[in-house]
Amino acid sequence: MTAGVSERTASSIDSDVAGYSIGRKLRVGVFTESYPPVVNGVTTSVITLIAQLEKLGHDVFVFSSEFPGHKGDSDNVVRVPAMFTPFDKAYPVPLPLTPRILKGVAKLELDIIHTQSPFLMGIVAQRVAAAHGVPLVATNHTIYTQYVHYIPFAPRPMAELSAHTWIGWYYSRCSTVITPSNFSASRLRSEYGVAQDRIAVIPSGIPIPEPISEEAKMEVRQRYGIPADAPVLTYAGRMAKEKNLKMLLAACENVIFKERPDAYLLLAGAGMHAGLLKECASQSPLLKDRVILTGFLPRAALDPIYATSTLLAFPSLTETQGMVLGEAMAVGTPCVAVNEGGAPETVMDGIDGVRAPNDPVEFGNAVVSLLNDPERLASMRKAAVVNADCRTPERMGEKVLAVYHKALCEAAAQPVAGQVATAS
Repeated sequence: MTAGVSERTASSIDSDVAGYSIGRKLRVGVFTESYPPVVNGVTTSVITLIAQLEKLGHDVFVFSSEFPGHKGDSDNVVRVPAMFTPFDKAYPVPLPLTPRILKGVAKLELDIIHTQSPFLMGIVAQRVAAAHGVPLVATNHTIYTQYVHYIPFAPRPMAELSAHTWIGWYYSRCSTVITPSNFSASRLRSEYGVAQDRIAVIPSGIPIPEPISEEAKMEVRQRYGIPADAPVLTYAGRMAKEKNLKMLLAACENVIFKERPDAYLLLAGAGMHAGLLKECASQSPLLKDRVILTGFLPRAALDPIYATSTLLAFPSLTETQGMVLGEAMAVGTPCVAVNEGGAPETVMDGIDGVRAPNDPVEFGNAVVSLLNDPERLASMRKAAVVNADCRTPERMGEKVLAVYHKALCEAAAQPVAGQVATAS
């Protein structure tokens, strides 16, 4: 007895696969809750990917949440009805009204759907992909179970279990899950049951900026009242509980500012915990004149701050990669990062930065050791710029396109609906 084949023969499948060569122009639908005017690391990663795909000649259509008062979207952006919740006024929650989107997607003739979240926009993306027979690719940007404290009406164990169950179910039904670090890939395999051959590790692309002038660096120091020769430690990102910023303040208070009373800490960003951090700093004689909170800054304003900084100090425990580490290194600023989560994979320990324990004394000692060793710092600055070349948008774009073409080839090789293999 030999297995038969459907009318869709091996030769026709090979022909279909050949049609999805790297040179083929694709029409990609990106579904994301994080998109301007929302500002966060996911937004930065998404717009970098879109720009690179378009640079390579592909058509990208974005589906994201409506944002009251926001104007200036290009014609390729489709806004989905959304609402604000009492828990966070900066992030509108999309309403998954799939029928309206299905009508619009049909006209676009998408080749690939790429979702950036497994939740509301991810649900819409999954339904649209299934309705149109389009491969679904997902990017896992976040360790979602570390963010359940943003759901205050649900007990934490219940929220964690629900998130864990949903994430595993969702990602296991995607053609491929892109994730930015081996750490997060390991979690997808071990905790969520996603198959190894369905995971692709692709760090987010980080552009290499033009050299920052000495005048721009001096302007940063003048703006924040930092002396010209003072060491500057910078944290960039949201001011949030999961970023572990109290540990960084403790390291400054107990070690860094005692050993280097000339140093300053610049906290660049905004968030729900900014007020609490400001209060903590103001109550400490060692911190009150040395800790500076900038408030919200657009991405374009960060490169001069990175370049002015002696070190990027990154205490977060919950990163899949820690994009700001790569951003700092792209301008030649070494990093000291807590050695947990996915962030340490961006730092080559002892070469372009240091991985330190999540302990204020040990973290502080690692920072002080570098501040007191100018030759080592200079060597790390050079290495940071060289190693940043591994994380460019061009490299990310090539790897993401390879994932798309793999998904398209697999879809082309699937039997046509209604054609069942026979045996004789």
